[in-house]
Amino acid sequence: MENNQRNTNSDPSRSAGQSRRENTQTSSASRSTASGAVTPSGSGSGAARTAARRRRKKKSFVQKFFGFILYLLCIVLISVVISYFAIDVGNDMFGFVKQDKEVTVTVGDKQDVDDISGMLKQSGIIRHPKIFSMYVSMSKSEDDIHPGDYTLNTNMTYSQVVGRLTANSRTYETVRVTIKEGMMLSEIIELLAENGVATAEDLKKTADTYDYSHEFLKEVPKRANRLEGYLFPDTYEFYIDDNPVQVFNKMLNNFAKKYTSALKQRAEEMDMTMDEVIILASMIEGEAAKDSERPYISAVFHNRLKANSQYPYLQSDATVVYAVGERRVLSTADLEIDSPYNTYVVKGLPAGPICSPGLSSIYAALDPADSSYMFFIANAEGTESYFAKNYDQHQANIAKVKKEREELEKGN
Repeated sequence: MENNQRNTNSDPSRSAGQSRRENTQTSSASRSTASGAVTPSGSGSGAARTAARRRRKKKSFVQKFFGFILYLLCIVLISVVISYFAIDVGNDMFGFVKQDKEVTVTVGDKQDVDDISGMLKQSGIIRHPKIFSMYVSMSKSEDDIHPGDYTLNTNMTYSQVVGRLTANSRTYETVRVTIKEGMMLSEIIELLAENGVATAEDLKKTADTYDYSHEFLKEVPKRANRLEGYLFPDTYEFYIDDNPVQVFNKMLNNFAKKYTSALKQRAEEMDMTMDEVIILASMIEGEAAKDSERPYISAVFHNRLKANSQYPYLQSDATVVYAVGERRVLSTADLEIDSPYNTYVVKGLPAGPICSPGLSSIYAALDPADSSYMFFIANAEGTESYFAKNYDQHQANIAKVKKEREELEKGN
């Protein structure tokens, strides 16, 4: 037994080798066991990573999509803001849609362009002082502005303001001009030219070609004499040698104020456009001998428009006068003239207004009398009209006027 123990202990290398082999087998078994335990876990981890990558890709796509939408919204918003700013600057620079009010300002001898621009903004002359300062610099006028008191208008253009500030020694003369109800555009231009407001040529060119930005004009079709009917009759003060654009702008601004939301609502109730209202009002203006007749003349036109199968033509002499182009006694041949304004040959309303109607005629167009009149004719002196419900009554009125004219001729 001792020998066996010695033999065992006497071969340490064998024991060590055997021990190493046993350890190696144990280690292999451990690795195999560990591998067997890990393998399923590793496969699940790979699937999870793949799913995670898919989720990240999907999340990235959604983020990019919403980021792109946000980018587009920002671009649209910026475009709207820029467009609004550009329109507002344009209106300010060219005096559009601005109040008509005179303001006296004082320019000090130590004020620079920025100081003056700020003062003009506070006075209501301009809305964008920095833009105005840039305008003055670009026109190289900063050194030509002289100290002193200046009378400016809140509806002046930048050019007019600068012109006023750089010509302190010049006296700007003004003139008051009354545009009467029923005046045609051609007559308004002639009146303005006679009073030295501007030349007839410049005024006509501006009326024909200048694209005014008033909101209500968007409802007016593109046609010859587009401003006809919309130059509101009133008394205005203009500068001698004024800017034609500004001259008409002042009258258009006045129309925009007078044609109120209440009138617009009434037009909608009557199923009429603004242009139709002004066309009809201009006809009433051209035909009425006195104010009390306007609602009845309106009733005649409205009744004929409703009964268009029986009365397809409005037969307004005032429209023929406009088609002829001058105020004179009409002949039978004139009633047959080929013109979109001649309501003896054109059914319904004429192509456009024939003059500038006043508020009384606009009200009458929107509020005709409760009447069944279908005809009217002015008396021999043109001081009143005779109305008729049917053709026979109208023929009797024609005979009556004929007799009046004969008596007038005898008296002369």
